[in-house]
Amino acid sequence: MSLAFVDLDRFKHINDTWGHEEGDRALIAIADLMKAAFRESDILARQGGDEFIILFANTSRHDAATAMETLSHNVARFNQQAANPWQLAFSWGCVEYDPASHPSLNALVATADRLMYQAKQKQGRERR
Repeated sequence: MSLAFVDLDRFKHINDTWGHEEGDRALIAIADLMKAAFRESDILARQGGDEFIILFANTSRHDAATAMETLSHNVARFNQQAANPWQLAFSWGCVEYDPASHPSLNALVATADRLMYQAKQKQGRERR
């Protein structure tokens, strides 16, 4: 099993610039893109305002990362085709469950969140 932590980039900017209705449209768009990119057996949950967690059942970190890259390509295509005043972007971190170390779900989420934040910093994106 692998777990990915996703944070929308510049979501606060969308809300502040175009209003919460557009922010809601952005959330619905990314959720729809995630549902289309992932398998039915994967569990998608909204963690907070602009954060999502995906549980990839029976999936290595490598395969989960491949699914996340598919999502990235789908988001890029969406941005080219959609007539929105905003562009979707996200950062993510992914961790694989190691049963030998017995990590809690909270520990997995915290690790994936930390990896997401590192990716966001490398890309020069704001966290919120």
